[in-house]
Amino acid sequence: MQKKFSMQTCNVLAELRRTGDFCDAVIKVQSRSFPIHRNILSACSPYFRALFKYQHLSNGRIEVTIPGVSSEIMNELIEYAYTRDIEIDSENVEELLPAADQFLVSGLVKSCCDFLANQIVPENCIGIRKFAKTYFCNSLERTALRYILQNFTTVHKTSTEFLQLGVEELNEILSSDDLNVKNEELVFDAVIHWTDHDPEKRRCHMAEILKTIRLGLLTTEYFIQKVKSHPYVKESAECKPIIIETLKFLYDLDMDEEKEVDLNHPLAKPRVPHEILFVIGGWSGGSPTTMMESYDTRADRWIVCEYADKEARAYHGTVACEKRVYVIGGFDGAEYFNSVRCFNPITKKWSEVSPMNCKRCYVSVAVLKSQIYAMGGYDGHFRQNTAEKYTRRKNQWSLIQPMNVQRSDASATSLDGKNKLSVLGRRRKEATFIHRPILNP
Repeated sequence: MQKKFSMQTCNVLAELRRTGDFCDAVIKVQSRSFPIHRNILSACSPYFRALFKYQHLSNGRIEVTIPGVSSEIMNELIEYAYTRDIEIDSENVEELLPAADQFLVSGLVKSCCDFLANQIVPENCIGIRKFAKTYFCNSLERTALRYILQNFTTVHKTSTEFLQLGVEELNEILSSDDLNVKNEELVFDAVIHWTDHDPEKRRCHMAEILKTIRLGLLTTEYFIQKVKSHPYVKESAECKPIIIETLKFLYDLDMDEEKEVDLNHPLAKPRVPHEILFVIGGWSGGSPTTMMESYDTRADRWIVCEYADKEARAYHGTVACEKRVYVIGGFDGAEYFNSVRCFNPITKKWSEVSPMNCKRCYVSVAVLKSQIYAMGGYDGHFRQNTAEKYTRRKNQWSLIQPMNVQRSDASATSLDGKNKLSVLGRRRKEATFIHRPILNP
């Protein structure tokens, strides 16, 4: 009711402005004049509040001339002040955001930033970040930088904006621990790609840029054939100490194959992985286990996690959904579970969520549109054809249409780009059959 009243009030005030009733100020921009109510614009903008406070009335109205903005954009700003509604698009956002920043219309600044954040793609992410930094839109700047780091391989290959980066901006990106690259060879390729765009002016920065690459993570063969022998590197006297240090580091590793890489060394410090593989529980040594391991793709190593769950279980289903890992159903050697455990990799804590409607061991699980599906399984007596889905927002499992046949120990996945799940394989009694039912939730 309050929101409805507020919208009605806005519409009435906007109508009063359009008819000129009770207006007590005029804003002049270029050749246009905009009758307005001082209170309305002052409530929306500290800029106008300060401006109107010290102006004198002329013929019962305050008249102010605003330079540096088009009449079209000023009209949009005034409409927003009255209605709190505006249509932002790719045509007006580059003018609208600077104007909203100039006149301190914080709500409109946020709306423009939200719009731009949803428009980020490899081709424009660097430009949007620069735009955000210019107008101190810190949240948008962080969003754009995160996108650049996470999609760096695509960005440097497809974006012409990447080639326009200054050396300081390039170093900032390449030195980040969060740079998402499969290997450091890709980083060196990006450096050469950037330098080739203007070699006469950029080759002098090679030693500075080379320090941003984790050279100790390169293979010795690649380092010697591609890095050390590259003309940009060979012709730079400043690069020689870096080459010598890296060669010694790689030589020591090659001479002692059992020697572990010092991951704290600046040359070999792995970047923060954006993807980690978790292995949770299972059957080990004749009984279920609580052990939890993670695989770091950057460091190429398995680590036994200290934050394993308290409950041992095996033959369960495991999925990742909205930055959480869910362990679903399973068996502990005596009991078949319908319980579901949730692991938060950020806080490293476990929690219990709503249990399933049925006990399920050897359950098939998959994620589709942020909902978790559990299908089939074995409850200790019978193999199941029932299926259910979990909605995290409601913390609730709901039964859905059952499968045509009973099955357990099958694989399940969602079909990319389609609103469907696929379950492959089934086990019924002692026979194993290959089958591929399609579930359309």
